[in-house]
Amino acid sequence: MVSHGNRPEYVTFSTPDPDEYPLPNAAYLAIHATRIKVAHLSGAAEHIEEVLRRMEDTLVLAEDGGSSEILYTAILSSMHAVPV
Repeated sequence: MVSHGNRPEYVTFSTPDPDEYPLPNAAYLAIHATRIKVAHLSGAAEHIEEVLRRMEDTLVLAEDGGSSEILYTAILSSMHAVPV
């Protein structure tokens, strides 16, 4: 097993009761992992982390619209997926 810092390369999920506590869908986890890799390779991950840090630190929005990206991110992160 190759280590990435203090994180293992692989994680094994288990559950004491599959009916009460089902395991996450492996396909969704694979899609999520791929999206994270693409974001990291494109540099988007750093930008997203910076916007989220600014969102946590910002108490008041700028009058000149300079904090519009923070507001946009906050609105998007508060939205829930609508079932189809």
